[in-house]
Amino acid sequence: MKKFLLLGLFILGLILFFSFPSRNVVLISNFSSLINPSDFTLLFLGKPGPGYIGSENTDSIIVIHYNQRVNKIFLIPIPRDLIVKDDNGNLEKINALYEKAKINLLLKKVSDFTGLKIKNYLAVDLALVTNLVDFFGGIEVDLSEPVTDAVTLYTIPAGRQKLSGYLIELVLRSRYHPEGDFFRMRNQIRVISALKEKIISLNTEEKLALMKFLETKKYYWQTNLSKNELLNLILKISNPNDLKIEPIILTTKDSLLTSGNFNIYNSQNVYGIYPKDGVDNYDKISFYIQSQIKEKTKQ
Repeated sequence: MKKFLLLGLFILGLILFFSFPSRNVVLISNFSSLINPSDFTLLFLGKPGPGYIGSENTDSIIVIHYNQRVNKIFLIPIPRDLIVKDDNGNLEKINALYEKAKINLLLKKVSDFTGLKIKNYLAVDLALVTNLVDFFGGIEVDLSEPVTDAVTLYTIPAGRQKLSGYLIELVLRSRYHPEGDFFRMRNQIRVISALKEKIISLNTEEKLALMKFLETKKYYWQTNLSKNELLNLILKISNPNDLKIEPIILTTKDSLLTSGNFNIYNSQNVYGIYPKDGVDNYDKISFYIQSQIKEKTKQ
């Protein structure tokens, strides 16, 4: 249960969806959408979990938006170092809001960032993901570049290979790269795709075993949705076998984000990322994200 989780959040939803054989469930209609009520948007949060310093810091933050018409899930990572203002105008790092019980402020900031109305969240400890990978006996991931541990310098080479939960954790958390956090985001999306394919391939007996596994890990995730609401949300996915994953990743190399140092409470010169138009000015960013979704949902 260490830092830097994006993946487990999305995976919990995939587990619930692909493990239930029955689709005869009345859909809940109180989720926000971009185009129609069959779409959904959800905030997934990743945190280290109990026993670690900063255990409740959400060092991975991703908005999940599903468009049913084209059967695509858009993954929109939010930089964990994004600087935001709280209700009193004080500067905060967005990854600290969940730990400070400012979930409504967090939901507002990610809604403003993406232009999507987001009311619900799911937070997951990293242990769920690493244990899941080991439950599968490892998963195959296609890495476009080597992944290196910053402390030991142990390196996973580029290419397609089968990785254990221990090595998947390295892929999920490693920022040892010129692109730092953005390199990690791309690798996390590769792991998401690999787990999606693995879950789809399971037979009925394996899916039942997976559900038993999930029940034993119920203390590793928290949400403001009931289990029934979460299940009904995931059941909106029309065809799991043809489901496509579309990442929308903004970086400081783009014209929309930049970085600098800030004074946050008693901490001086704290590194942070913010819109080029200024802290909390998301107009151009949300317009870009909405444009990307619109372009990628054309048929």
